[in-house]
Amino acid sequence: MKTFFHYHVFGWHIQSDIALPCQPRLEPGIPDCVLETLQTPDFSETTPAFSSDELVFKGKIITVWKNANQDWRLEYHIPEFNYRMRWDVGNFGRRIWVRYNRDKYRQNIPFKLLGSVLAACLWQSGKVCLHGGVVVSANTGLMVMGESKAGKSSTLGALMQRGCQILTEDVVVLSPNCLNALRGPDYLRLWSDSALALGFDPNAMGRVFQPESFFGGKRYLELPSDRFGQDFKSARISQIFILAGRGEATKPTILPLTPQRAVPHLMNNLYRGVRFDLESRRDLAFSTCVDLAHQCRVSLLRVPANLERLPELATSLLEAAELVA
Repeated sequence: MKTFFHYHVFGWHIQSDIALPCQPRLEPGIPDCVLETLQTPDFSETTPAFSSDELVFKGKIITVWKNANQDWRLEYHIPEFNYRMRWDVGNFGRRIWVRYNRDKYRQNIPFKLLGSVLAACLWQSGKVCLHGGVVVSANTGLMVMGESKAGKSSTLGALMQRGCQILTEDVVVLSPNCLNALRGPDYLRLWSDSALALGFDPNAMGRVFQPESFFGGKRYLELPSDRFGQDFKSARISQIFILAGRGEATKPTILPLTPQRAVPHLMNNLYRGVRFDLESRRDLAFSTCVDLAHQCRVSLLRVPANLERLPELATSLLEAAELVA
């Protein structure tokens, strides 16, 4: 008989048959989303009713299947490492089944679940997801957005070093009908060089994905689950910084945007996951980005390539946001 664990992430009660690292457990209740896993070498099952799309990227084969009922399947295959993992999602994101072929790859499931997979499920449930992180200072939310490897995590880590609390570090989920960001997973993931620059020992941090030689050396830092006090679930966003790449200058460059110029940048940072079609949510996404652009101060941010400048970066952002941390 399987053991199930219960968690609360992004406003959802998640029931899982594997433990999720860094997440405080809840008492059993009625879940919004159920995850079940199976280790098996058999990936021969086919789904002829699904349409498919395949992407080959640096030795990784990513295949997405979708059908008319909005069920979908996502499979990763890395032949060099005999790595296969398949995610089947049904009932509008409320049921998730994961099949994987080797025990050592089981540890990849929680981080994939709490990232792109859960974001796709939340999109299906009618929520808007953005690619970014949020820190809280003086009960106010400051969002940092940008593409992968743009410097989001190191920027969030620098703000944390200045006394801010991390609300979510890679996926920003907005509460329905308001601009509050929901609390995400209780960890911060950092590349080894960023961790060192922030004063952390990468060797003392947990590994995010295996095989590490393929996925890179990203580590995770567990955040105190009680850092906000009891029942803290969301924060109002007041300032948004959109990363526009690392600059050659020795200090951060901050360019405020008008609402009209901000909207396209916000739309470009919707959390799409892996090749998911968001046309059915386009109107909702656009209206949300318009609201953000008009109700928050939005700026483009170019950060120094030198990680030793991270403390100065945090100071510049807090001054621009008129927050004291």
